[in-house]
Amino acid sequence: MEYKWLPAHGAQLDFEVKAQHDAHVAFTSGPSDDTPLYEIFLGGWGNSKCALRLNKEKPDVAEAAVEGAVNGDEFKKFWVKLSYAGVQVSL
Repeated sequence: MEYKWLPAHGAQLDFEVKAQHDAHVAFTSGPSDDTPLYEIFLGGWGNSKCALRLNKEKPDVAEAAVEGAVNGDEFKKFWVKLSYAGVQVSL
C-alpha cells in the first residue's frame, strides 16, 4: 500500500473516490505512517465493508457492512469530520 500525502486543514475533509475496492484514507501528524495513524477503509473486503482502525491494527474501532461503498466507474463523494469526540464518516 502506498499513500499520497496531502495536508488537511480544518475539521472536515471532503473528497471523491473512484476505485473498484479498498480505498484508504489516513490521518497522521505528518507525511509518514508513524503512530498515531487513524485509517478509514472504504470498500474493503471485496467492496463489502467500511472500517476504521488505529495504528495499522485490526479494524476494531468500527466496522460496517456497506455493499458497493466505492465504484470503479464513477467518483463517489465522501466527507470526514474530525472532532475531539471521534471521527464521523459520511458514506
